[in-house]
Parts: sequence; structure tokens; C-alpha cells
Amino acid sequence: MLKLLWCLFSNSHSLWVHWVRKYLIRDEVLWDVKDTGLGSWVWWKLLSVRQLPKNFLRMEIKDGSLVRFWTDIWHPKGRLIELTGEIGTQKVGIRRDTTINDIYVDGRWRFRRCQDPLIQGMIQDVERFPLTLSSGRDEALRRRGTDDYISRFIASETC
Repeated sequence: MLKLLWCLFSNSHSLWVHWVRKYLIRDEVLWDVKDTGLGSWVWWKLLSVRQLPKNFLRMEIKDGSLVRFWTDIWHPKGRLIELTGEIGTQKVGIRRDTTINDIYVDGRWRFRRCQDPLIQGMIQDVERFPLTLSSGRDEALRRRGTDDYISRFIASETC
């Protein structure tokens, strides 16, 4: 199950991943997708265990074109949508599906001013996060050690 989840997060080029993304995940992220009854028993099981890798996965930002600001795990605090709730998208003026390269332009974050202390704290945390966009595709990383992340899934290291 973890291998299949890894394939979905790492944007594997398999036919199964493309099919799942097109017909089951659609425009959502795996963390938030609802079971519509269209998938198989395996899909239902994947949805039931999808929270398992949350502490072991993160996205590495390179060009920022794939990583979603609110819903992907790229910041040390985790998914930003879980810090602010859906109201954060409205208060900051950033849609839920916005990618990093849409709001990090010329080395600066583009946030709407907001008086909410919770949102201000989140913005400060994001602005302190060291980020430099570069060439290359964003990719999923798996934690192997305390601060050691790799871009491969090795089943023998998951126990």
C-alpha cells in the first residue's frame, strides 16, 4: 500500500497513476479526495491508509510548478490548509489549488494584507522558510532519517 501511495505522490509515469489521477483524484490532492465509489477495493484501502505517510513525506520545491501552496506538505509545519482552515484561502486571497510559483515571484511572496493573528503567524512562518526557485521539476521526498530525505521508495526501509 505504501508503494502505491508513493507512486501517487511522486508522480510516477505508470498507467495506473495516470488513470487514478484522471478519474479518481481529478483536481484534488490525495490527502483531501473523497471516496466516490468509483474506485476498486484497493482504492478504498489506499484512502483508508493515506494518512500513514504524512509524517514521512514532503515535497521538494525546485521550480514550484507542481507543489500546491495550501495542500501539499512542503513547509516544516505541514499542510498550511490545516493551520488556517479553509478561511485562510479567503483571507490571504490565494486559491486552494495555487502552486508555489504562482505566488512566489522574483524572490518575494505575494500575500494580501490580513489582520487575523493566526494568518499573520502563518505568513511569517512561510516568509522565514528559505526558498529559491530553480530549474528542475518539484519532487516528492521520503524521510529516511531525522533530517535525511531521499527521492526513492525503498520497501525494506519502511519497517
